[in-house]
Amino acid sequence: MDLLIINNMNHNQEKITYTKKVAYNTGVQIIGKVLTTATSLVLIVALTRYLGVYGYGQFTTIFAYVSFAAVFADLGFFWIMVREISKPDTEHEKIFNNTMTLRSFLGLLVFVLGFGISFLIPSYSATIRYGIGIISIGWFFITVNSTYVGLFQSRHKMDRASIADVIGRLVILGFILWFIKCGYSFLAITAAYAVGNFINLALSIIMGSRFVNFRLEFDFPIWKKMFLEAWPMGVVLVLHVIYLRVDSVMPVSYTHLRAHETSLH
Repeated sequence: MDLLIINNMNHNQEKITYTKKVAYNTGVQIIGKVLTTATSLVLIVALTRYLGVYGYGQFTTIFAYVSFAAVFADLGFFWIMVREISKPDTEHEKIFNNTMTLRSFLGLLVFVLGFGISFLIPSYSATIRYGIGIISIGWFFITVNSTYVGLFQSRHKMDRASIADVIGRLVILGFILWFIKCGYSFLAITAAYAVGNFINLALSIIMGSRFVNFRLEFDFPIWKKMFLEAWPMGVVLVLHVIYLRVDSVMPVSYTHLRAHETSLH
């Protein structure tokens, strides 16, 4: 009887601890989202004033193009990894390392191809093409970093992800406001995003080293399993982004009128 009471008490204590973890992580994510949203609003105001309608239209087109390409670098691997490493009886580090390796090489391939394809779109100016190249570097860091976000999520340590994200956004904001004050070029401003996203990734790697010892791993049966399980979700993501973004990427011819239309999107 006493043993049953003790077991029930331990079970209740575990439930309370789990509930506290969920509540804490939810609260931290809300605070982080508020802060990142606030920095984004400040950036939008600053960039629209500095770049003007035409320049901001180019800016949004670059981001629409790269975000469209970024879907092919994910394909649902994030959620498959989170599910797998959340199981108590799996080789967490092995799954994480293979996912990280797979997404890194896939992301590198996708963003390099995306940058190359931009040169085949005649309506894109040199500024747009090089801007796509710079933002692709930054988005590669985001893609790799999201694997660490999945790790933090599985460990109920989303405060780490939120801290890294907020610091990265503040770095972007600081550089852009400084570049605007100094009168720097359009491409310098896009470079601020690559720097901030790199800082975000670096912080995630440092904080994530407590949970995994990352190294490149090429366990192809794991890669095959992940591809087979992720592709249905990947198809849905691709179709969703096509629906939302294709009008901002494909129909732009860079007259002042079209740039104005893109900025309004």
